[in-house]
Amino acid sequence: MARLYLWAALSCLLAPVTVLSCLNAWALVTTGRPLPPLALLGGGGGGDEPGGKWQARLLCLLAAALLKTQHSLLARLRLALRARTLGCGDAAVYPDADPLLLGIGWFRESVAAARAGTFFELARVRFERHGRTHWNRALGGGWMLVTDEPENVKAILASRFNDWEIAGPRRLAVIRQLGPRSVFTSNGPLWQHARASIRPAFVRDQIADFARLDPHVGNLLAALRSAAGAGAGEGGGGGGGGGGGGVVELQALFAMMTMDSSTDFMLGHSTRLLERGTPPGAAAFLDAFDYCSLRGAERARLGVLTRFVPDARFEAGIKTIRAYVREYVADAMAAREEKEKGEKKEKKKQVVGSGEDGDQQQDGEKKSYIFLHELLDSGADEEFILDQVLSIILAGRDTTAAGLSGIFHYLARDPGAVRKLRAEMEGLGIENPTWEELRGMKYLQNVIREALRLFPPVPTNSRDTVRDTVLPRGGGPDGKLPIFVPKGTPCRYFLHTMHRRKDVFGPDADEFRPERWEDLRVSWEYLPFSGGPRICIGQQFALTQMSYVVFRIMQNFESLEPVDSGPLLIDVSLISLMKNGCRIKMTPVRDAK
Repeated sequence: MARLYLWAALSCLLAPVTVLSCLNAWALVTTGRPLPPLALLGGGGGGDEPGGKWQARLLCLLAAALLKTQHSLLARLRLALRARTLGCGDAAVYPDADPLLLGIGWFRESVAAARAGTFFELARVRFERHGRTHWNRALGGGWMLVTDEPENVKAILASRFNDWEIAGPRRLAVIRQLGPRSVFTSNGPLWQHARASIRPAFVRDQIADFARLDPHVGNLLAALRSAAGAGAGEGGGGGGGGGGGGVVELQALFAMMTMDSSTDFMLGHSTRLLERGTPPGAAAFLDAFDYCSLRGAERARLGVLTRFVPDARFEAGIKTIRAYVREYVADAMAAREEKEKGEKKEKKKQVVGSGEDGDQQQDGEKKSYIFLHELLDSGADEEFILDQVLSIILAGRDTTAAGLSGIFHYLARDPGAVRKLRAEMEGLGIENPTWEELRGMKYLQNVIREALRLFPPVPTNSRDTVRDTVLPRGGGPDGKLPIFVPKGTPCRYFLHTMHRRKDVFGPDADEFRPERWEDLRVSWEYLPFSGGPRICIGQQFALTQMSYVVFRIMQNFESLEPVDSGPLLIDVSLISLMKNGCRIKMTPVRDAK
């Protein structure tokens, strides 16, 4: 209400000054002389007299500035009137110390915390001090809304989905890497088409295909045994990879394993980063992929200032990433054309040779699913295919790798959870679990849920309004009233802090306790894979991969111990990354399979 009166008063005071300035500027331009009242006040210089032309120009500039200010005040008045009509209250405002109102203080504080790995702790402090939903000035002075209120996140992602779109910093962070038609950068009908095109990749037959995943997990286990043996001196364990233990940096190995499996699933050709015979270009692809993901998030925070901060390595990395995948797409398209040319001849041969031998041949020719071939069958063009393949590689690789890193970070620090997990595995008495058996392991699933709560793969995200809208919480002194959000407003929501709210998860919300999920029921308070129409389409795929990898590692390693006891420091990137890696002392099981 106070703002409504303020904008109305300022607009009324400024209106006559604006009108008079515009009339006087018009008089000087058309007649060369000011209006009589201003002439009496010393403004009698004509347009042709010394200083007259400058007077006319200055008055024109003044009139333009006043018109702009008046327009802004009227716009604010309109928004305030509408907010009042909708029963909205004012949200709190972050008290930025920047006197220029350019968000420099907020930005400097955020960057310092990000470099220290404590950005999300800073975010939690801000929410506790200034409200679960509040305004702050982004770098450059524009207003941005931030929230970790579940009801607001629900409105953004679901109940008011059509009022929001992917734009601004979020889109800027990934559009160069993934392309404008990616399922992660597009909106509206284009997004619907992109999502429909990738949906077939995540049906149950593909999710439960452990035969495709198992070779990559085998390479991971071999790399873990080798690293544990090589790191035995550092970890203070025994000698070789068979019985001693050593320090292993899991985060990097998980990233390589998930890149291998993702590219195999997407392209039909693995990067084979965990093998000695890594194909040429694969290592460069991984390096460029990681660098551009990290730098993309940093460039997004700079916003429009990015153009003044050239980064040759980023530009070269984008070319490397897209060229690497483009080669496989082009090869597959060429092979598809050749296949179509010989398709009629092949059908004739099958008809002539039909019978028992032909049936056996067809059964034996069952091939593994390749996502790229699915897209080719849809008839999509090369650039569209390239955008979607890169999108799924990004999501499939990063989400699973981050989730696995979080799981083992917390398991290594909770021997009790490890014992319970081993007991559940031993109770099943199986060596090669099926998809259904893994889903039925309640404690394993609770371990994964809890790790994803404390270390969500995507810790923060954003949307921009495409029309004036309302969020249900954040207004008024107690934050219980709805708030009005004008068109063009960016809103960043923090899943990392929302997942640690003590009013939702209890006083031990910061602790790793898988048992809480035995009776805990949550909705929009827990979103490790987002929610609403844009919910992660590969959620079950990622959870299945995590379950299988955890099962295999627990089979093959008899102990997990943390290397350090310090706080978890997190790099601010497109996904959650442990700043110091996930370093764990691991002891292999003797004669493990």
